[in-house]
Amino acid sequence: MMHAQTESGKAGERESERGPLALVERPEHEKVVGQPSPLDPRLSTPQGRVDLLQYLVGQMPQIDFPLRHRFTPGLYTREIIMPAGAIIISRIHKTTHPFVISAGCVEVWTEKTGFVRLRAPHSGITTPGTRRILVIHEDTIWTTFHPTQETDPDKLVAELTETPDVSYIGAMQGQIEELLRGHAWPSTIDTRLLTIGGAA
Repeated sequence: MMHAQTESGKAGERESERGPLALVERPEHEKVVGQPSPLDPRLSTPQGRVDLLQYLVGQMPQIDFPLRHRFTPGLYTREIIMPAGAIIISRIHKTTHPFVISAGCVEVWTEKTGFVRLRAPHSGITTPGTRRILVIHEDTIWTTFHPTQETDPDKLVAELTETPDVSYIGAMQGQIEELLRGHAWPSTIDTRLLTIGGAA
């Protein structure tokens, strides 16, 4: 997992089907004069909006999660404990592998499914190319299982996942700040307020 940020309040139910990541317009009398410069066209895609969310969440306080690595012959088991209130953006997964949620409740976004609330006990399959946003509603234990002979956790990160290239976001930081000055942006990012896209 790449980035996490703790929300100031307990997450509630979504009130709109617009989906997460929607900028809230300021009243006319509060708007900044002038229009923001054109942004990179990648930001108009669901994955581009996840890139932007990753950039914004990355500016906030980060959390270290308890992580447990277990190795048995030919199998790597990875268990992560995620606290309630956290927002997490995953790396891009390279492999097909099973996962199990053994405790907790989490809202999970992928481009294929949109936001889905999952509660333990739950199991599923991750497919190559999957990138997730997770909104943790209750302390959650998420375990994945990977067939491999590798036993070095650092090497396994590179073997099993790919880090998205969001360098283009940093290169247009001034444009993003200009865009956000024209909108009311919460001090803590709640993905239910941001419009990412993907399935409803």
